[in-house]
Amino acid sequence: MLNFEGTTHMKLNHTCANCFEDIQYYNSNTLKHAYYDVQTSTWISETVDPTINSGSQNDIAIDINGDIHIAYYSSSDSDLKYAYFDGSQWSIIIVDGLYQSVGQYPSIEVDADHVAHITYYDYTNHQLKHATISH
Repeated sequence: MLNFEGTTHMKLNHTCANCFEDIQYYNSNTLKHAYYDVQTSTWISETVDPTINSGSQNDIAIDINGDIHIAYYSSSDSDLKYAYFDGSQWSIIIVDGLYQSVGQYPSIEVDADHVAHITYYDYTNHQLKHATISH
């Protein structure tokens, strides 16, 4: 059984092609990801970003290949971050935020060309922004 004690944000996604339930959540001040493996009937949890205060605001998208994309706000450095899981490992990049407070309220979708589209709020300049990330 998976213990979500302390969770502040959680989103459930159904990926019928893989028969998994994917959840990203913020727990103990770090961004985590969990999925339910129907073959073993168990929840599997992992830390996506161990940076303290990363992921309190987050969103998840799963592309047509089953790869996982997470956009999230890191309050420790006031940046918008992006995590991508290609089936074997997580990659993390800072999308926006050098010396500014950006990345709040992120929303992510992935298009048919495997481009991640992230919308988010730039608190410093009081603007809604859009970023794209291609793989």
